[in-house]
This record gives sequence, C-alpha cells and structure tokens, in this order.
Amino acid sequence: MSQFLRAVDVLCLTLLLGLSSVASTTCESDVAGCRDEFSLIQTATSDIAALSMYTNARANIGELKRKIHTAKGQGDLLQVGDNMLRMMNATDHLSDHNQTLLGEVKSLINDTLFGNMDTEHQSNNDQLAAAAQAMQECNDDVAEKEDTGAVATRRNSTSVAREGHIQCREQELVHYTQRVANTTALFDHITAITPVPVENWQPVWKTTRDLDAIGNYFEKNQDFVDWFADASTSFTSVEDDSDSANSTHSAKQVNCDEKQTVFEEEYILYSQLVNMTCVAHGRCYTEAKNDYDVFLAEFKVVEVHHQQSYEAGSIIISKIECLLAEGMHADCSEPFIDESRYNLTEPVLPSPTECNSGAIHEACSSDFLSAEYAPPALDSNTPPAVCMTCHDSVFYMFPTVLGVCGFFNENPAGCNEPFLSAGKEACCACGGGNPVR
Repeated sequence: MSQFLRAVDVLCLTLLLGLSSVASTTCESDVAGCRDEFSLIQTATSDIAALSMYTNARANIGELKRKIHTAKGQGDLLQVGDNMLRMMNATDHLSDHNQTLLGEVKSLINDTLFGNMDTEHQSNNDQLAAAAQAMQECNDDVAEKEDTGAVATRRNSTSVAREGHIQCREQELVHYTQRVANTTALFDHITAITPVPVENWQPVWKTTRDLDAIGNYFEKNQDFVDWFADASTSFTSVEDDSDSANSTHSAKQVNCDEKQTVFEEEYILYSQLVNMTCVAHGRCYTEAKNDYDVFLAEFKVVEVHHQQSYEAGSIIISKIECLLAEGMHADCSEPFIDESRYNLTEPVLPSPTECNSGAIHEACSSDFLSAEYAPPALDSNTPPAVCMTCHDSVFYMFPTVLGVCGFFNENPAGCNEPFLSAGKEACCACGGGNPVR
C-alpha cells in the first residue's frame, strides 16, 4: 500500500480528536476522493477555504501555535499539513517560501504537537499513579490506626479493662471459696454441738417451798451453765468467721461488677471505633478506586487519540521530508510508527486492607458472653453481672453527635431521630439511657 493510502486509512477516521474540519463524508464511503493519492485526508471545499489553504499558511501556522494545546488546534494542524502536502505534491517545483512553510509545519508537528502529547501522556500516567497511591493511602491510614493510632489505643485500654475485670473475678473466687469453707465449717460446728444437759423443772417447788429440792436442782444443773457458756462462745466465733467471709465476698463482688462495667464501656467504644474505622476505610478505598477507574477509562480514549495523531503526524512529517529531500525519510521510505509510545502505564493496584470489624463481637451478644464471661475466661462460681449495652458514662460516637446515654434522659425525643440510630440501639433500649443492673 502506498504511503498516501496508508495515511488515508489513519486520517480519515472520525475519531481524529473530534475535528469539526473533517468532512462529513469519510473514507469508509465509496467516494473517489477517498482514493485520491494526492490527498492524505478527505476534505470539503468549505473546510479548505476556512483554513485559507496553503496560500495563507504562515498566518494559519501562527494561529495554530497559539491553539496547539487544544484538541481542535492539534487536529487543525494535521489538516493544514495535509492540505499543504496535497497542494504542493501536485506542484513540480517548491519555492523557497513553500519549503520554509513545510519546514515550519514539520517542526510544529514534531516539536510542539508531539511534545504536548508527550506531556499530556506523562500527566495521564502520573494521575493514574496518584489515583493508585490514593488507594494505598486508604490502606495505610487504616493500618496506622490499627497498629499505633486511635484503634490501637482503644484496643489497649479495652485489654487493660478486660484484664482488670478478670483479675478481680479471680480474687473474688478466692473470697468465694473462703466463704463456702466458712459456711461449711459453721454448719459442721452446729452439727457437732453436744446435747444439752437439762433437768426437768419441778413446778411443785413453788408451792411446797422445798428449799432442799430447789438447791439440789441448781447444784446439779451447773453442767448446763458450763455447756451453754462454752457452746455459745465457740458458736459465735465460727459464726463471725462465716459472716466476715460473706461480707468480704459480697464487697469484692460489687467491686468486680464495677470493673465489669468499665470493661463493657471500653469494649463498646472499641467496637464502635473499629466499625467506624472499617466503614470509613471501605468508603475511602471505594472512592479512590472509582476515581482510578474513571481516569483509566478517560485516559484510554485520550491515548487512542494520541496514537492516531502520532501516526498521522509521523506520516505527514515523512512526506514533508520526502518532498524536501531531507531528514530520515529523504528517500521517501515509509516511517516506522511505534504507537506504544502512548501506551498507558497502568500501576499495580493495592487490594483493600481487610478490616477486622467482623472479628469484633457485638457487646452482650451470645458470642460476646461466651468469649468474655464463660469458662475458662471466668469461673462458673463467679458469674458476671447482667451484661449491658448501655452505660450512662459511655460516649457514643454518632455520625454527627458526640454524647452520652444520659443525653436521652434530657432529650427523650432523640430516640426517634433517625440520625441517632446508634444511640437508639445503645441507649434507648436501656430505658432512655438509664442503666440498671
């Protein structure tokens, strides 16, 4: 195929930067002009006149230099070059003026047009890389929060509260064991008390005034007095031990319940923060990925235009060099066109970081109770208090409001506000923010 026909195949594409100057009749039509070897592109007479043809080419070149950064200007440049070649190719002799004009067109295509396309191509690659980097920054942000940031801080405080509660329950178990032992000892002591040595009382003493009988009674029942004194003293001692163990255990149980509340408060805040962080990360990554996809689709179209313009421009340059008998194509050889020059460099996209919100059990759920309060975490003899999902001192992190459950006591209508749904679930279910064990 001749170079002119090859140029026709390229330049007659209606994709050529959306040029308004390209005639409505394309080379896909069965028109004789599309096979004209003196033309690189099918051009309507009115379009040629609008460009002033090559007779006013120097003025057109100056205008094109000012508009070369636009797609329209780039397309017009290729059109002018083609028009000039078409006219001059039919001329037996090229004047110095014409040679100068061709040289300027060649320079404008090679240096300015290709230079602008190279710059735009690099900018497109840079924007793709930046969009991919934005995705990575979303991953880096959530990793930082989980490793050393807010999530890590809240996770550590939750772990401290959990350990404090567990240690307290372990101490409570010691007191519980002592309480059981002392209670058992008390009842064992009661079982071991010896029978009471009591003589029958003789009511006749009151009527007979038998002093000997009365004296004899009191003399003989000294054993009861001694028994009572000993039994009472020993029983009181064992009972005091049992009462003390009960009081100590009960006090410890109250203390552990308080530590349980602290743990549950910390856990709720931690789980909320994790969920919020994971949601924010998912939104961040999705938006960055969407931006990347939009850029990629847009730039692929742009780079196809670049490749088409590069091929058309390269052919025009080779023709100019052929006419001027100078440059790489002074021998009128066909140019080698490497369209990979405008291939996009698509970066390797990072996969979204797997956020661990799914590993966080909902507070007071069956999974939570099994993991945190069932054996071996806690001994069955030191069961936790009733688990609560709402505590008056907990700051709930709503999307638009920071507040405590007590907020719903003062503003009960808040339980009906959709944007406070988190508060409704966490606080209103507890009676408007009044935690009750």
